[in-house]
Amino acid sequence: MTRTKHFSCRLPERPNAEYYRKQAKYLYRDFKAQQPIAKKRFSSLLASRSRASIALVTLSDAQTVIAREHGCSNWQAFLCLIHKYTHQNSTKLLRKQFADELYALKKINSPKVHSAFSEVPREEFIGAPPWRFPEFYWYPYLGHVDDRLENIYQDRQVNSNQRFHLCNGIPSTQAKWIEALNPVNAERVLHIGCDNGYYTAILAQLVGLKGELHFFDKNPDLKKIAKTNLAYLGQCFEVQNIESIYKTHSFDVILINAGVRRFRSEWLDALKDGGRILVSMIASYADIQMGYGETLLIKKTNNNFRASFIPAGDYSSDGYYSYYDENDSREDKLIKDAFSRKGYKSVRSLRLDSHQCDDSCWLHQESYCLSKQAA
Repeated sequence: MTRTKHFSCRLPERPNAEYYRKQAKYLYRDFKAQQPIAKKRFSSLLASRSRASIALVTLSDAQTVIAREHGCSNWQAFLCLIHKYTHQNSTKLLRKQFADELYALKKINSPKVHSAFSEVPREEFIGAPPWRFPEFYWYPYLGHVDDRLENIYQDRQVNSNQRFHLCNGIPSTQAKWIEALNPVNAERVLHIGCDNGYYTAILAQLVGLKGELHFFDKNPDLKKIAKTNLAYLGQCFEVQNIESIYKTHSFDVILINAGVRRFRSEWLDALKDGGRILVSMIASYADIQMGYGETLLIKKTNNNFRASFIPAGDYSSDGYYSYYDENDSREDKLIKDAFSRKGYKSVRSLRLDSHQCDDSCWLHQESYCLSKQAA
């Protein structure tokens, strides 16, 4: 049996199907005229037809030769490749322009984070168009619907899953958080609240193939979507049981993309020395369907925990989906009272020792304290 040969000629940055149709016509004409180069191309890639009577060779045969010169088995597959290549280059340009804009506006400061946002295609994670662009956090969303790809690459939320009423997050806010965590090559990261996996993929770019990115979402349907979206990244691993992974793994970085009302000791225990956690402290309000609060960065050094709230930048207090702990009315009140007193920007440490509440305590709970004292 004769094995079909396939070559891999490079496509230009913006391939044009009509151009290749004309090339097939020229090849067909030259083969009919028995031009040596045309005959050689046919004999290399379509030997059975090159030995047939000239009268039996068709334009379709010439198109097949062109397709195989570009690594495709037939003309239809080649047209699909052109379409895919054109789409990829178009989105690649949009991604780069978007990352460049965020970088120019100082919404991204790290070259590595800039590169990661340039690499990951946002549209691959947020479902098929048309997309809904909400103006507010709470449901029902107010906004507009659009199917233009360029609108994906703006610093705005996208309603990535209408079934669960979830948004994909504001890229510049997520970039600020990721920069604060500073994941680097070969580190191990835990991403809780991964949603559809877009920002998980950003994190995976930063830790590289030598790193590990473990992702979890409490909603099994969302986690399944993320697993599908992240299948192309070998360094990403689905977390089946969030409680057991704290016992079997330690992490350099933990990102919790959901609001919480209490710290869990498991997070701190699973953190390596020098590790970082980012989590959003929230309180619930009756008139909206989610919590509002501020985002806290914690760094572990010799079992001491430095802590500081991250400024929200262009956005004031942020809204968070709060399904990672139960709504405890007492804890909720303590957090509301703490935020109403202001002063959260003075927080310097997370204390786990037993002590009496004093003026240095911004949020004093039974098991921990966010303190204005240095760690």
